[in-house]
Amino acid sequence: MATPASAHPHVWIDMRVTALLDDSRRLTALRINWTFDEFYTAFALDGLKKNAKGEYDPAALADLARVNLTDLAAYSYFTHIFAGNSELAPAPPRDGKSSYKNGQLTLDFVLPLKTPQATPVSFRIYDPTYYIAIDYVKPDPVSIDYGDIKSDALSPTQTQKCKIDISQKNPEKVFLSLPESYFTSAKAGNLGEAFAANATLACAATGTGAE
Repeated sequence: MATPASAHPHVWIDMRVTALLDDSRRLTALRINWTFDEFYTAFALDGLKKNAKGEYDPAALADLARVNLTDLAAYSYFTHIFAGNSELAPAPPRDGKSSYKNGQLTLDFVLPLKTPQATPVSFRIYDPTYYIAIDYVKPDPVSIDYGDIKSDALSPTQTQKCKIDISQKNPEKVFLSLPESYFTSAKAGNLGEAFAANATLACAATGTGAE
């Protein structure tokens, strides 16, 4: 998935993310779902044979997920998680899985934090070269998984005290706002950051009436 820098994307990914919380409502991991465009799907699956049912071999898809996640390690899985101005270190991903449906390849994985982090926490997921455009899809682009909190520790009203706000950008407006020097300076190697949506997770303090 590593690719050279480009002025515009050549691969498109539709993305959904789930924030996983522990019983103290700290962020423990992000569950990330990427659905690739049809053209990249055809490229990625080229050479993989289908069985008699017209399905790809699950073992081959599992190996594809493993290879992609291994390659993405050098790029922090395109994922940057922050508490304030400090970037948080992720642990190795788990539960990697590739699947194929309706002509599109999907990659699912869970990216844990090395240490659970109290909110507010923000995260941006992007290819720094902008060769790959990663955009949230609707509805429900980002959700929250409370784990056992919802049934054991907190009432439904209390669980609603966590929320995620997403600040998305219009690519055309971003292009028009960037000076020409941006594309020839050192910043060009991190062009994707200029287009990345920022998601912020915030939870009210446990046991308070704050919203």
